[in-house]
Amino acid sequence: MLSLQNMMKRVTIKDVAKEAGVSIALVSMVLNSTIGPDGKPDRPVRKETAKRILRAVAKLGYIPNKAAASIRSGRTYTIAVITSDISSSFFSEISKYIENLAYDQGYNIIFASSDENPVKLSKVVDSAIRLGVEGMIVVPSPNGEATFNKISGLEIPIVFLERDVPDFPKAGRVLLDNEEAIRLSLSELYDSGYRKIELLANDMNISTIQTRVEGYRREMIKWGLEENIHINYVKNGSKANQVEEVLRSAKNRGAEALYLTSNTITILAMIAIKNLNLKVPQDMAFVGFDYSPFYEVYATTVSYIHESAEQLAYESFKMLVDMIENNADASTVVLTPELIRGNSSKKL
Repeated sequence: MLSLQNMMKRVTIKDVAKEAGVSIALVSMVLNSTIGPDGKPDRPVRKETAKRILRAVAKLGYIPNKAAASIRSGRTYTIAVITSDISSSFFSEISKYIENLAYDQGYNIIFASSDENPVKLSKVVDSAIRLGVEGMIVVPSPNGEATFNKISGLEIPIVFLERDVPDFPKAGRVLLDNEEAIRLSLSELYDSGYRKIELLANDMNISTIQTRVEGYRREMIKWGLEENIHINYVKNGSKANQVEEVLRSAKNRGAEALYLTSNTITILAMIAIKNLNLKVPQDMAFVGFDYSPFYEVYATTVSYIHESAEQLAYESFKMLVDMIENNADASTVVLTPELIRGNSSKKL
């Protein structure tokens, strides 16, 4: 953490400029810029110069604007919760639980979404720092590593929620046991007699999708079903149309069942199955991911992997507060998934 000696010295932007060998104006420009996934700022500053300035910031422990004032005058009791999509029922439920926990502990919360955009992630993280947050709970966006590297010198506690950034060891982590989730999902379909099982996932560079795709390959190979491996990715854009086309093609290939890797993908697949007049599970079986109220009005009861939003919220908030108040080391909590069985994975 930032040393008492450095705090009493009140490191200034002038000190950073001197350390980096640049002007104060250039330091200000870099600190107020957005650093892209390639490490390049969105202002007219050379990438190498920006790196030199950020190294100076980290070395001196400089904290800009309101955050520095808060440390000198007292705590803010404010944290940021940054999800990939606050409108998602799953992440909004987690956010609500965290809000309740924070209220009980006397903390204020700033909520924001990255919308799976690394540039927006950088901007909302910058804004949170300028507002003086003491820590952050973050669902990392694809290619968001540069944002965390940019602020690493500030020593603001961070807990990654649900997704991981493996190359940033300083953060805490609250994750689902994805290996077990994969095993439960695919074993449910395999044990029900399905062999032509295809995977459907968002086309995003995030740890959860990568792990679930790799696990799907591994399980299919373990059962000697290499020739039946088929991975379908859905890109940003008209996802409903894409999913419907994927299901039409899968059915033409003779697919019997689907392994669905996220809540959004599950709902889109269920709608596409209905639009294509397919019966579940007779024409297409599936195991989904995470609960949705939509499941309650579907024609067939849904089999899905359950991860507790309440437990994710509790563990991440508890960990962050421990890091803030007790200077606790970053740790990792891995939660156990549960398979909720419905008729969508049964062979009738």
